[in-house]
Amino acid sequence: MRNPPNSGETSGLSIDTYYNNYIMDATFNDSTLYRTVNITEPAKTIMAFGIDFYPKNEGERATYVFNFLPSSTIEDTMLIMI
Repeated sequence: MRNPPNSGETSGLSIDTYYNNYIMDATFNDSTLYRTVNITEPAKTIMAFGIDFYPKNEGERATYVFNFLPSSTIEDTMLIMI
């Protein structure tokens, strides 16, 4: 996983959820409101070394756990947005 390397606004994030080849939920693509990030300085590398979720059965809301290792110190005033 790598953050955008340059400063500026990212393209709009788009997520679609499928179940049994049917779209259950999709991003509203007519607007980029709340789907972009404006980076004011070059981002540092974050290496993901584990992504897990539970429960693992189908059709239920899941809790996701992201394990990552940043290449620089994350200060108390910084935010991590997934």
